[in-house]
Amino acid sequence: MSLKASNYEKEIAKALEHVLDRESHSYNHLQTVLQFAKQLGEKYGADMDILTASVLLNDLGRNDKTIRDEDSAKESAVRAEVLLKQIHFPLKKAKKVLTNIEQHDQHSVEPTYIEGKILKDADFLAGFGALGIVRAAILTGETKGSMNEFLERIGKKMPLRIQSLIFPESRLYATKEFVFVKLFYDRLTNFDMQLPQKGEEYIVIEGIDGAGKSTQVDLLKEHFTKKGKEVITVHEPSSFFDEKRDYFKQHKLDEDNVTKTLLYLLDRYVNFRPIISSSLKEGKIVVADRSFISTIVYQGEEGWLTPANIAYLHTLVIQPTKMIILDLDPNVGYERVMSRYKESQKKISEYETIEKLSECARKLKELVTIFPYVKIIDVNGLTPMQVHKEVLQAIEN
Repeated sequence: MSLKASNYEKEIAKALEHVLDRESHSYNHLQTVLQFAKQLGEKYGADMDILTASVLLNDLGRNDKTIRDEDSAKESAVRAEVLLKQIHFPLKKAKKVLTNIEQHDQHSVEPTYIEGKILKDADFLAGFGALGIVRAAILTGETKGSMNEFLERIGKKMPLRIQSLIFPESRLYATKEFVFVKLFYDRLTNFDMQLPQKGEEYIVIEGIDGAGKSTQVDLLKEHFTKKGKEVITVHEPSSFFDEKRDYFKQHKLDEDNVTKTLLYLLDRYVNFRPIISSSLKEGKIVVADRSFISTIVYQGEEGWLTPANIAYLHTLVIQPTKMIILDLDPNVGYERVMSRYKESQKKISEYETIEKLSECARKLKELVTIFPYVKIIDVNGLTPMQVHKEVLQAIEN
């Protein structure tokens, strides 16, 4: 989103070069504050010159680590006045800027001007969520603080800041972002140090349509059965998923990627988790054609449904011990899919176009950024038995 900029933004930015030397209050931090401030400023009719100058100059006093809070704000105003004179900033506007800077970091003071109110909120908003955790850690390090002080910053001081926010949009955003912080805090203070016990294998075979997943599942079952192992094969999704999806279609309910992701998760938790869990406890090997990896690839998108978010949701279900991806040329996969549909005379699905297969093949290979232990096997030009040999080697290693 393109937001209106002040005529003085570039001049102030140039004047700030080599002035800010604290990582916790760097120019990057000020840019984040400014993005929040511009959004609020456009809605509430702020003067963008005053607002921009107030934001970019509010932390000048932070360079002096011996002063804090109200004294730091006053020092920022003193230094800001000198800089504003250097760039010939309008005197009438400059007086408001200095007032905003003096008032912004005082919890008990509500700023006089609208730009000051926005500065106060925007400065706090830049300290929530994942970014807030990082800033809290940097601040703790700069002040040579302890782990307990860091925990106090994110567990006690951060939620208190939500109460002092002025605008409803700010409170809504901060509350949403603090949910992530609270999750992080809870995991940090109550983490489980119990390692999972080594048991039987839960092997997942993934790949684009036409890669030969089902064939490899069958070959693995035959291999382990010959070795005297009992093997359970799992093929996702279940009929439960199909019934619910049909219900959504019949009633013309919204079936976006979020709905599909949660429906897949429910299917895995209700229908597959008990089977996989009990099978592993009984010493059986579980081999699955598809898993939550497919949801990451097919339903994943920018925004909320990132691969990491989907993977985290699926920590509710049993985690695979081995993850193998069959990497096939999307063009070959498409030919196999078309041949299959020609024989059955079924209609091709939205996920089986050459464009979608290419996209999914790329996403599958990118999964190593989340699951470093995943094994990718190039199956192009290999017979099913040659692929089977590669799969067995990957499992043994």
